[in-house]
Amino acid sequence: MAFTAYQSTIITLVAIILSSTIFIVYASYSKPGSFMDRLSAKIPTIATFIIAVGIIITYQIFTVNFLSIKRDSTYKIVDRAFNDILRALDDNYTHAPNFINSLFYSFQREKIPNYSFKPVDKPDRWTTVLFIATLIFQSWEDFLTDLSSWKELQLEVEYNKDSEVVWLAIFMGWAQSEQLQQIFPIVALQYNQTTIDLANLLFEYAKKYPVTNSEEVIEVTNKMYDDERYLKIKEAVTL
Repeated sequence: MAFTAYQSTIITLVAIILSSTIFIVYASYSKPGSFMDRLSAKIPTIATFIIAVGIIITYQIFTVNFLSIKRDSTYKIVDRAFNDILRALDDNYTHAPNFINSLFYSFQREKIPNYSFKPVDKPDRWTTVLFIATLIFQSWEDFLTDLSSWKELQLEVEYNKDSEVVWLAIFMGWAQSEQLQQIFPIVALQYNQTTIDLANLLFEYAKKYPVTNSEEVIEVTNKMYDDERYLKIKEAVTL
């Protein structure tokens, strides 16, 4: 059975402490002037080495623990940025059907099994619209927060291009909603400047590049990923 990095560091630390304890106990019974007696005189030097090794191992343990916490945080953000929004759409569909339908591309709606929708004359409940819109805007801010946290950790664990493009594709699908575009300026002051910049860029691409299939969504999203303004947004969140 393979050990994890955390388990390996713990085993190593215990082995060093146990070996040192056995050596010290054995040396305490040695005769004066013997080899063990002379070797025990070197204990301060050995202790310094053990302390240094202990510091290194402690740092490794801290890094592994911190990485585990960050991964748990990422899972929570994924849940908030996507799953919670889908649940909100399902729970509140009867209160804001027009707005919720506007969050999906027409080609998506055509492919949804058993999908049937006719615009409702009755206005959507504005509190429900604001609630869902706020969840979406917050998911954009959470995405940038999570993106920056991996950079701050300075480990080789961070979003790659595919991960970012997937998230941007999801966000752009929501951003093509005209109602969502109208709501954001009203609440924009509640968010960080980087979130505002990301929202404006998403809205711009959604309006400038209307898509008719999934392939076009990925193509447009890749274009945005390479946009200098998006790169500046990512640089800003890591400062």
